[in-house]
Amino acid sequence: MDLRNDDEIEPYDAPGMDLVHVPLDDVADVEFWRQVRREGRDGSPLYYPLFLARKPERCAAAIAALAEARPGGVLFHCGLGRDRTGLVALLLLALADVEPAAIVADYLRAARSAAPHQAPLIEAALRHHGSTLAGAVRATLDGLDPAGLLLAGGATSAQLTAIRTRSTHEGRPRRSGSVPRVR
Repeated sequence: MDLRNDDEIEPYDAPGMDLVHVPLDDVADVEFWRQVRREGRDGSPLYYPLFLARKPERCAAAIAALAEARPGGVLFHCGLGRDRTGLVALLLLALADVEPAAIVADYLRAARSAAPHQAPLIEAALRHHGSTLAGAVRATLDGLDPAGLLLAGGATSAQLTAIRTRSTHEGRPRRSGSVPRVR
């Protein structure tokens, strides 16, 4: 599943794979992105709470597409693998009842390798807001009701059940602290 915007994508073919395009950002909402940039939240999880509040339908569309994917492995990505991919991963993990500390650790692991050249800018934005990368992810998770958000955005109960089942080893318990992967 490609989370990038239309203007970021060049046609490509992947034999044997279903390619699904679910642009997450909604770049047409210029007012939202101006606010995010003006407040210095862009490019970091500082914008996640604002995005979740304003665009639950975008999040629901991504989760629904993953829930409806045919059996087998599922890959989702954006341009750098940090902001949009990180948000979808955070929602999947929260929906699977993964402990917040494990979700934060997963985000930090992934963020280390995504666009390291942007790390100084992100750190400066986080410092400006009196936060850290881990703190911004924790703040997103605080009080988050992923099922409620996704249902409000248009996902169905059946889709949420399907994605939970798929991401928790078909309902079998996971090891404590482990982070499930969508299969």
